[in-house]
Amino acid sequence: MRLRKARFAGSWYANDAVVLRTEIDEFLELVQKDLWKPLSHQGRIPEHHRSAPVKGGMLPHAGLYFSGRGIAHFFHAVGSETEEIVIIAPSHYVPLIPDTLFCSAHEGFDTPIGTVSGIDLISRDTQHLLREHNRAVEMEHAVEMFLPFIARMNETAEVPISVGVLLISDISGKEELETLTDLLVDLLGKERLSSGKTVLIASSDYTHYGPRFAYTPFGTQDIPEIERQVEVQDREIAECFCSYRFQQLEDIRIQRDSTICGFAPGLLVSSVMERIGSVGMVCDYYNSNHFTGPDSGFVSYCTILWR
Repeated sequence: MRLRKARFAGSWYANDAVVLRTEIDEFLELVQKDLWKPLSHQGRIPEHHRSAPVKGGMLPHAGLYFSGRGIAHFFHAVGSETEEIVIIAPSHYVPLIPDTLFCSAHEGFDTPIGTVSGIDLISRDTQHLLREHNRAVEMEHAVEMFLPFIARMNETAEVPISVGVLLISDISGKEELETLTDLLVDLLGKERLSSGKTVLIASSDYTHYGPRFAYTPFGTQDIPEIERQVEVQDREIAECFCSYRFQQLEDIRIQRDSTICGFAPGLLVSSVMERIGSVGMVCDYYNSNHFTGPDSGFVSYCTILWR
């Protein structure tokens, strides 16, 4: 069996199964107890949206110390009918041509908790439009952060969840987004997506702010005000993903030179969710300063769930 190794275990998250299992359980428990009191622009999330099984998500992918909180909302909401989770991520280490989905030939994905079975996406690609890039998938942290959560779920699941991985670098425009959406719906099955048997994750951190990211539109001195303005911008973008305003998203990305690293995965998952009639809402928002203290360089994290 060709396994993708847990490349970031021991650095981005615990390499010890007991410790990692405990940390994941704590993240999930905090979501269940609603201690973070997630808000959207419209106020508290309605109960009917909170209780429905998730069909898609846009989730952070930093080390679990930072991203675990945002990821846990999704896995707390995965329904018992879910059989597959497909992660769509950017590529941070290997340049990829735009408007193209890349996959790998891995039959399984290793984690400190256990191995998660892989989905053979190549065999489902009747149009032969996917490209294989094992090295890019093996190197990518934006893929790996969700795998321990899936492995943990599988320890108690009656039917273990399998995982598929796709990478995409950029989507050039409206026509390209439509083509990629058609491909993904055909690849995974509209009925399976609509019923929640197959659910999607768009892997993305939000704004990377500060001199080390060459992004300082609000200066570097007044950190509380910087955080406030970044949040306003991030929430506007997140609400566009929720409500399928793709042209506005493209305009914002160009005008602001956005540093959201998973913009393309977010566009694609949002487009598929529109196709199956799902409703998206912002479920959490925070940034790395919440953990490390005030700094003019920080990364923000946003969780969107579609149900």
